[in-house]
Amino acid sequence: MPTQFVQPSQSAYLLNEKRQVVGHVSLTGPVLFMPTPTKTIPFEMHSYHGPIPLRRDGQQSRRVPREFWPAFEAWQASGMLVENYECVLKTEHESLYTRPQIV
Repeated sequence: MPTQFVQPSQSAYLLNEKRQVVGHVSLTGPVLFMPTPTKTIPFEMHSYHGPIPLRRDGQQSRRVPREFWPAFEAWQASGMLVENYECVLKTEHESLYTRPQIV
């Protein structure tokens, strides 16, 4: 059964000896998998930077696949559901994958 994705809190403040904040460390979230019409795209969901698409080797992708953003927006619109680290899209949002037809 899919559950709603909740961004884990993985950050910490760096303090000096006077307990003053001198920095902030923020780690990325878990690796999730976004299904698209042509392939499944792995990405990290970062609490500050947002989604970060990854290459197959787990490193940050320099280019975002064109089908990623429509799928990500559909996932957000459908409640950000996740099952076994795979994003679950509701069927009523499938129209976001296709371009509108001009008649």
